[in-house]
Amino acid sequence: VQELMSFMDESSEREEAVDISHALFTTTLNIISNILFSVDLGSYDPLKELNGFKDTVIGVMEAIGNPDAANYFPFLRFLDLQGNSKKMKDNIERLFKVFRGFIDAKIAEQSLRNNPKDVTDSDFVDALLHLTEGDGAELNTNDIEHFLSVSLTILHTPSNLND
Repeated sequence: VQELMSFMDESSEREEAVDISHALFTTTLNIISNILFSVDLGSYDPLKELNGFKDTVIGVMEAIGNPDAANYFPFLRFLDLQGNSKKMKDNIERLFKVFRGFIDAKIAEQSLRNNPKDVTDSDFVDALLHLTEGDGAELNTNDIEHFLSVSLTILHTPSNLND
């Protein structure tokens, strides 16, 4: 939130218009990514976007929200007339690559720690990775990738779907 305030102050000093939706999306993305990965994935400067993550999340959101003829005529689903299935598949694959990179980095980081049980610098992915350890592992890294993708989808779904 402090970054948002700094960005707004700087824009005000330069007397520039601020795209509120971009600023709020970036703030939300950074809050969520800090909880999950301990890193900012969004930037208020569109020229400094990290690894296309924001574009990928927006692509998933658009593919979910686009109307599809297959919703009304299920027998047409295999045709993918609007290309939503292909877009969704491509974006999910890119999202999983990003998640895999974070998971691999966390695994490497944990192996370098002196005390792997130390949780002072842990985030949500660290906690999930802890559940993959040992013989009675409750999760694997594939489960974590899917859990993260579902979590992001739920966070960006409009709350009025039940109305």
